[in-house]
Amino acid sequence: MKREQLLSTAEFQNFLKSCREFCHVLETDRRTDANDLLKLQKSLLEIYSNALNLPTIDLELNVDFEKTLARKELDIIRNRASALLGENQYYWTIFDPTENIYGNEAPVMGDLLDDIMDIYHDIKRQLMIYDLNTAESIENAVWGMKFDFWCHWSNHAIDALRTIHYVLE
Repeated sequence: MKREQLLSTAEFQNFLKSCREFCHVLETDRRTDANDLLKLQKSLLEIYSNALNLPTIDLELNVDFEKTLARKELDIIRNRASALLGENQYYWTIFDPTENIYGNEAPVMGDLLDDIMDIYHDIKRQLMIYDLNTAESIENAVWGMKFDFWCHWSNHAIDALRTIHYVLE
């Protein structure tokens, strides 16, 4: 699919909106309460679901954008997310449950803060590139959003959703 076609689809608009909402949940300075964790869970579910529906585009204008998030800004977001998670930062998991059919894979400790921050970093970086608002930046960001989802943050989102589900239960 071409960039121009994708940008006008409801699937892309929904995904873009859910990405901005996810970042907003983490970037908003507020007193932490149980509703904030529920908001985070809902936001994670939205970006995951919308990423599944996002068509892949052809990358014709491949440009390497050196956009990075400032360390100070990341530290602020990390502190907010840490306060939101509280004592629920760590959990037990098996990385690939399909490989554990015979119980031969030991559980490992997961880190919910790491999950949330990896998702935030991937999404925020692509939004920063997208917001440069050039043909090259938009195409590369949209392609990168889908690539990052499949190759990195989708697993973090699944682990985070499952863990938050049990925390809120």
